[in-house]
Amino acid sequence: MMLKDLGWFILKDNPIINLWVKYFVSFDKLETKKLDSFMRFSSKNKFYANHKTEFIGKEDIRAGFDDLTGSYKYPCTTGFTSGTTNTPLKLKRSLKSIIYDEACLKKHWYEQGAPLMPRIAILRGDVIEQKDIENSIYWKETKLTRRLSMSSFHLSANTIQCYLEKLENFKPDIILAYPSSIAAFSKLVAQLNWKPNWHMTGVFTSGEHANSADRAITERVFSNVFDHYGAAERVARLQQCKYGNYHIKNGYSKVEFLEVDGKFEIIGTAYHNRAMPLVNYRTGDYINELPCDEQCQCGLNSSYVKAIEGRETGVIVSPSGRTFPFAGLCQIVWQVIGLSEAQYVQRSADEILIRYSTLDGCASSELEEKFHLSVIHNLGNEFKISFEYMSKIPRNKSGKLSPVVVEYV
Repeated sequence: MMLKDLGWFILKDNPIINLWVKYFVSFDKLETKKLDSFMRFSSKNKFYANHKTEFIGKEDIRAGFDDLTGSYKYPCTTGFTSGTTNTPLKLKRSLKSIIYDEACLKKHWYEQGAPLMPRIAILRGDVIEQKDIENSIYWKETKLTRRLSMSSFHLSANTIQCYLEKLENFKPDIILAYPSSIAAFSKLVAQLNWKPNWHMTGVFTSGEHANSADRAITERVFSNVFDHYGAAERVARLQQCKYGNYHIKNGYSKVEFLEVDGKFEIIGTAYHNRAMPLVNYRTGDYINELPCDEQCQCGLNSSYVKAIEGRETGVIVSPSGRTFPFAGLCQIVWQVIGLSEAQYVQRSADEILIRYSTLDGCASSELEEKFHLSVIHNLGNEFKISFEYMSKIPRNKSGKLSPVVVEYV
């Protein structure tokens, strides 16, 4: 933990880098020269020599992963995403893209008034060691980077006082959270008439669609809430200002829109990531109206949209009242090899059925065993888990896979 904290401080979170981001970096305008250089680089990639269509998607990445990433010989990291289908997708990220990604996030904080070296509390899907949980410690703290990572998986009426005592002691300048996680926190503390007794820049949400009810309860407790849209593939970023508009960060990636059935799909080109050069990547996320080019009241010189259409996700609630948002559940499937799709079906307070399909089209007891172990590692032992193999998981009325289904009241 200490070595990771030191590495993060050196590479991404020290005063020199933060000064550069706060005062000298802008992500509002497209960097044409860098984009042109990236497009020349991508044109020589084996993947695009074999791929002749204008747009690419997740299935193209899975099928052509080796061609897409094989020519990059510099240090890079491996990440995963699963989207709303619980289908693991392996990704590569160059060190440059990691630095730019972090810088773009920080720029959002600074635009809303965060200090140069903010203290940051995080309420997302972080997994806490069992020995700490047994001692009522539901967080991890890093000293150099001033971060308090709190488990969203252990929030309940029985534990909320522990969270509040730690948060009041830590006094974060900003909170980074899944919308449903910070909403669950806000509902619990609102019953106690609690609000921060120190100055905070605000709460920054990401990872899932923020519905109006969750946002309202969060604003009631914390006042300032800023959402942002991003993707694990690093192909698009839209960040919300204090007037509620989502500003398109073309300095982060080139963002375009493709009309599909009266809506506009977000298409991105990640021109800072040569480890996995994604060009005209279809995100599967939509806006209902094309961006506005008039200057926003906030003063930023970038196009913006009013809203981003959210995907259906869902939340699982345990018998003890702990909430598990889908954005946090995603990490369960990352290391489940051979999985094609999965769906969590909560049939009662303590029973979850996991429907799944496989890449080879066959049921697998070995896959189920690994899946089960991953569920226990992330969610604990409160649930009875069962599995159902399906060649294709049924879709909802919109023709989409619902990643979480709740069948009881």
